Amino acid sequence: MVTTKRKKAVVAVAEPALSIIDAMNDPALFGNWYSGPSWDPWKAVLAGAFCLPMTEAEKEIFREVAGGREPPKKRPKEIWVAGSRRLGKGAVASALAAWSAAFFDKQDRLRPGERALVLCLSVDVKLARVLLGYIKAFFVSIPMLKEMVVNETQWGLTLNNGVDIEVMAASMSGVRGRAIELVVLDELSFFSTENSANPDLEIYRALLPGCATLDGMIVGISSPYLESGLLYSKFKEHFGKDSEGVLVLKAATRTLNPTIDQAVIDKAYHDDPVAAASEWNGEFRNSLAGWLDRRRTAAVASATATPSASRTLKALFPFSTA
Repeated sequence: MVTTKRKKAVVAVAEPALSIIDAMNDPALFGNWYSGPSWDPWKAVLAGAFCLPMTEAEKEIFREVAGGREPPKKRPKEIWVAGSRRLGKGAVASALAAWSAAFFDKQDRLRPGERALVLCLSVDVKLARVLLGYIKAFFVSIPMLKEMVVNETQWGLTLNNGVDIEVMAASMSGVRGRAIELVVLDELSFFSTENSANPDLEIYRALLPGCATLDGMIVGISSPYLESGLLYSKFKEHFGKDSEGVLVLKAATRTLNPTIDQAVIDKAYHDDPVAAASEWNGEFRNSLAGWLDRRRTAAVASATATPSASRTLKALFPFSTA
């Protein structure tokens, strides 16, 4: 009886494969988590990213976060999202992972005994556990997906359609030797390891061969940080451009999550404009400028209290005539 149920589940899920938007709208799938108008901006962005039909209003939203470019005509192999805090990045990443795994239909491209991998890499174990919880919730709460689970491990799920879902802390060694259908780089701007000065780039390079077998997709989604690293490199090279195979998006919090109170953002800008621009407006920080801002603020604050104030200010503002 169990075997029969599993075979039926595979047929039901794979025939036909639904789009990510269909899955997010279907109350029998992800619809209960992504209902209501607050999710419409994200759905517009995903529709554009996956080359789905769009209204003109949805295209306008897409252009706003894509630097003015039109939606791609062919599904990109890489999607990079520089998104502010409380944007719903984890919710969208988990939906993409669950959808990609459940509706996988490339079994004919795998060798006998080979399994496809949907992989999510997070900054650390703590964030990996959070993302894994989101993904497992779909396979616990949705009857059709629940039937697909053959085994549950500490860090993933084994499905009966030939797909493994694994979530782990970012590591170069953990990404080799697998046929990858989708990989999510969660908060990649903050990846760090003891053995590499550029862990995000090294991990990215290690992933590329694994994505070749299945034409797997890489989704990098993160709050922006400094003007350095893989996310910033992709942003600088591709944002606003009709790059083939690469789509870069940059979004302020309220653009894709209008439920956040503007007053919270306004206070953040009042307290620390540089940090707020990064946290809430999706801007990359210039590390030198941030350092100078802090030094200048301290210097000005002490200008009337220390005899050497003029020398301090001249050191920090060498081109000032004051």
